[in-house]
Amino acid sequence: MPRALFCVLGTGYSVLLSAADPDPRSLAVPPADRVRAANLVADLGSPAFEARDDATAALRGMGRRALPALAAAAAAPDPEVRMRAGRLLPAARSDDFAARLECFLTDADAKFDHDLPGWAAYRAAVGDGRTPRAFFAAVLGTPENRAVVGAMAGDRADLNRALDARQ
Repeated sequence: MPRALFCVLGTGYSVLLSAADPDPRSLAVPPADRVRAANLVADLGSPAFEARDDATAALRGMGRRALPALAAAAAAPDPEVRMRAGRLLPAARSDDFAARLECFLTDADAKFDHDLPGWAAYRAAVGDGRTPRAFFAAVLGTPENRAVVGAMAGDRADLNRALDARQ
């Protein structure tokens, strides 16, 4: 994981700066990881408890790179696969959101398009300059705000839980 530091800008907002690649395409899950995750998801339904447990641990270790396979497992016919994948999904989504946010924050010159919840609407309303980006990043600077903004991309129940947690 790259080292990061907080920097207070002249605008008064704190922004996380890091050495991450600012291009969101750098976050694409490599094909080998997609295949590995899909195979591990299949192992979640193994008749052997140890195989299921090992697959669960391996998927947890893959973090966001397992997200596509875990999301697909939500529709798996096997209830064990659905249950285990469902337990792993929140951490994988959180890991993915953190990686996308780090990528966004590294792109200080706004050279790339970023798919962050709320960003398109916010950018349309206030612009894409350094100050609006710094404020948007500052909003996402607390775990509670990140949870709310991150939940905006999910279902309404997740968003309501995130909002309730802020109170």
